[in-house]
Formats: sequence, C-alpha cells, structure tokens
Amino acid sequence: MKNAQFENLIDAAIYRKNHGGWLFVNEYCEAWWFDAYHYTPSTIMLHRSVRGMSGELVCDNRFVDAYKKTQSAIAA
Repeated sequence: MKNAQFENLIDAAIYRKNHGGWLFVNEYCEAWWFDAYHYTPSTIMLHRSVRGMSGELVCDNRFVDAYKKTQSAIAA
C-alpha cells in the first residue's frame, strides 16, 4: 500500500508508527498516511487527496505520545 486515509487520527498515528512514512493531518483531525519510499514531502502536498488543504505533515510519533500521556492521565 502506498497511501491510506484514516478518519481517526490515533489509528493513523499508530499505523505510521508501525509502518513508517508520513502523516498529513488536516484541521479536522482527518489523516492520510503516505509511504516514504514512494512519496516525498513535495509530492505529498501535491497529491490529489490533500492538495489545497491546510494541515501538518509529520514523520514522528507526537500524536501517539500525546495519546499515551492522555490515557495515563485519565487512568491516574
């Protein structure tokens, strides 16, 4: 698979953590995963799925880390 759309940001972030690649996250927390082998940041921003959208392109685990902190705080 070269790319995928997720309606849930956490699912997308976990998928990215397990498979690598890039996440594009829009202002509504919808996320698209892109395989880093097939896509560069420039080609992602021009991809028909995200072209013209406002959002953030990330390649780290910040969303997974934030989710884990939130879950730990709720459990405490």
